[in-house]
Amino acid sequence: MRKKRTVWTRGWTLALLVVLGAPAAAQTSVELSGPAVAVASPRAGEVLGGVIQIEAAASAAAAVQFEVDGAPISAPLTAAPYMTSWDTSRTADGGHVLTAVAIDRAGARAVSPLVRVTVLNHGAKERGRP
Repeated sequence: MRKKRTVWTRGWTLALLVVLGAPAAAQTSVELSGPAVAVASPRAGEVLGGVIQIEAAASAAAAVQFEVDGAPISAPLTAAPYMTSWDTSRTADGGHVLTAVAIDRAGARAVSPLVRVTVLNHGAKERGRP
């Protein structure tokens, strides 16, 4: 009995083909996929102040929720475009991490790559900002 396993990935899709010496008609192929998400705006390294828009791009998602430093700042959004407002004046000045979390209909979750930004509201006038 010949045993062969092949596993390959492409993007967010995982395909698995297992052959256990069975004839071609009896071979099984299973494809598993889940949601994918990325924060589109703002970009990493930006200095932010006031109320800003956060936007994400997602695929295979039933909902997307935005987080700052791991805490939700929006209710789950169930339709594209995935955008929300963030009032940075309610957040301490300094470095923060933005993420978007995508959830598919089966409950699978994907978290976007981290987007590190700097909030600068308090003391902005002293630093030459309006």
